[in-house]
Amino acid sequence: MKKNYSKYQTDLSQWIDLTSNIGGNVVSFVVKLGNNPQILDISSNVYQLFGYKKEDLINDKNKIPFIIYQKDIKQLYLKINRLIRSKVKNHSLTFRVLTATGTIKFVEYFFIISKEKEDTNIKLIGYIVDTTQKKKFQDKIDYLTYYDSLTGLENRDKIKIRIDEELESNISFNTTSAILYLNLNRFKNVNDTLGHTIGDKLLQHVAHRLKSCIKEEDSLARIGDDDFVILLSKLNNRTLLSHIEIIAKRVYGILERPFLINGNLLHITASIGVAILGNDGKDSNEILKNADTAMNLAKKDQDHYLRYYQNNMQKDTITNLQIENDLNIALKNKEFELYYQPQVDIKTDTIIGAEALIRWHHPKQGMISPFKFIPVAEDTGLIVAIGEWVLKEACRRIKELQDDPKIPKTFKKISVNISSKQFRLPSFTTDVKKIINDAKIDPSFLELEVTEGALISNIDNAIEKMLILKELGIKFSIDDFGTGYSSLTYLKKLPIDIIKIDKSFITNMHSDKDDKVLTQTIIQMSHNLRLGLIAEGVEKVEHLNFLQEKGCQSYQGYFFSKPIPFDKFRELLLEKVLLTDTA
Repeated sequence: MKKNYSKYQTDLSQWIDLTSNIGGNVVSFVVKLGNNPQILDISSNVYQLFGYKKEDLINDKNKIPFIIYQKDIKQLYLKINRLIRSKVKNHSLTFRVLTATGTIKFVEYFFIISKEKEDTNIKLIGYIVDTTQKKKFQDKIDYLTYYDSLTGLENRDKIKIRIDEELESNISFNTTSAILYLNLNRFKNVNDTLGHTIGDKLLQHVAHRLKSCIKEEDSLARIGDDDFVILLSKLNNRTLLSHIEIIAKRVYGILERPFLINGNLLHITASIGVAILGNDGKDSNEILKNADTAMNLAKKDQDHYLRYYQNNMQKDTITNLQIENDLNIALKNKEFELYYQPQVDIKTDTIIGAEALIRWHHPKQGMISPFKFIPVAEDTGLIVAIGEWVLKEACRRIKELQDDPKIPKTFKKISVNISSKQFRLPSFTTDVKKIINDAKIDPSFLELEVTEGALISNIDNAIEKMLILKELGIKFSIDDFGTGYSSLTYLKKLPIDIIKIDKSFITNMHSDKDDKVLTQTIIQMSHNLRLGLIAEGVEKVEHLNFLQEKGCQSYQGYFFSKPIPFDKFRELLLEKVLLTDTA
């Protein structure tokens, strides 16, 4: 073979010969770059280190892509191309080599870049050092330094490094990331009653379940006794919140399932705080602190296991204290209004009901989103008075519709959301009866939507209240069904009429196979249990087609109509009647 590396030829030939004779863990080489990179020369001790014969490597022009470990090829080529454009003369890189026997070795790659004036080809001249043993030793040190010995998960120091790296990566790739800070509820009870051996095994089982909730590019760490952190990596800005909600619900649900450890059936749940990288902190320390703050808020909230860090939420509007004060005034000044979102029969496209949704017309701030004032109302207890107003107003509208002979008989009900605090009141059933009697409505037109949390926190009491009201003809539905495994456990026990598939499953159903499977499962289960079913958040024709194909009975969402004021809802209801009559 003709060696054409000019001024390096004599020294390099001697170096390659010397390396071949001495051996060791160093292999010298010359590589020509191009569309098909080729090894021009290499020391013969490559056989001792990697199992390849020198002659085979030189004669086979397509050998390089098969020697380099497949997952490292792209990054290696990109790094070399960047180095070629730099002015630095000496370079080093690390990657993995696939040996002739199929094993993987770690190497460090030292080289210079050569390009002759009369030759357009670029050559890499240098040597490779086998660092496999060094890497194994370093991995052991890293494990002891950065990993939790009990669960094998990353520890606080490691996840902090991950978060700081992610912050830099997001700037380069215009992506977003978030962390979920988890604390296990009732874990201390396990340690105190059953001992630390059972507690440690429970933590190991928790770690195993949490791994199944995240993708390969995400990170999971144990950063305290019963504190875990999930780093959701490289998220799309547009779908950030929905992705967080889906993962959080998946995590909560999978931890809510009982753990069987040494014959003990253990029940735990998790409180979760969320912080968005960049928005809720500029470094790992600040982000973890803020996520911890959000988690502690979730821990104090009986109705919500998930809380977002809220330091910046009110900068452009009003503070929580202002909202609380203004809510009291709003109740007196009648600043609230109910909007109605139609619920539609999926086969006939007729409106069969509506969900009543509260809106706040603030005299100075304009329309304020329920997402801003409902959490404040729940924290302060004002949700009870607001909930009572909603129920009275919805019943007033039911009376108007019942007395209107033009309203079609296919229209069956208006559903009202009942907060957990409202439902837990000892006087709840008495209060509802009085509101119904005062409004003089047919109770069968009223549906009460309750969350799983409100029902299962004291299930016997919940069943008693539901049965009392069901005797009047009132219907009950479970809101946001599918967000927790408690639904499957208590579903047969609760006297409910309708389940509502949570919109988080519907939103990404057209692109997420798991959401499709879960939705189909819920539909089939509702059929088997002879329960009514409504899918929330239907926005695309693909959603509707899938739901119709799988036998879902009804739906609500922007595909048909957004929530609208009562007068417009009534017009829409009558318009549908006219269209049906015309047809």
